[in-house]
Amino acid sequence: MVLCCAVYAQNATIVSEMIESPAVTVHQVAYLLSVYTGVADESASMEEALAASIESGLCRNSAQGDSAVDYSTLAGICMRAFGFKGGLMYTLTHADRYALRELQAMGLLASTVVPQSKVDGFSALLLINDCLAAAEAK
Repeated sequence: MVLCCAVYAQNATIVSEMIESPAVTVHQVAYLLSVYTGVADESASMEEALAASIESGLCRNSAQGDSAVDYSTLAGICMRAFGFKGGLMYTLTHADRYALRELQAMGLLASTVVPQSKVDGFSALLLINDCLAAAEAK
């Protein structure tokens, strides 16, 4: 499978490191999605991308750059990055746990995913790529 849609313009080193990562970090996800959404430039550092992501609302204010990302957090970031509307509970709360349920309902995440489990880099890129495809299909 080729993961080219969401990562075509990003720094190849960062994407390679992300693919090989056993637990993707907030820095990696923030960089990838902030560049994709245009809130940060491709030449931005990881810290600059995270700051831009927090300022734009992609990441929560409490986001710690070197922290491992769990499925719930990644789902929340993806919902905001791709502009998915969500159902009633997500619309009311914008909570990451409801974002996870929305992505499961959309068929983008398996229903067996444990919300607090850490996401490896390859799985994170697969989810981001699937979200991109779903967003473009709408």
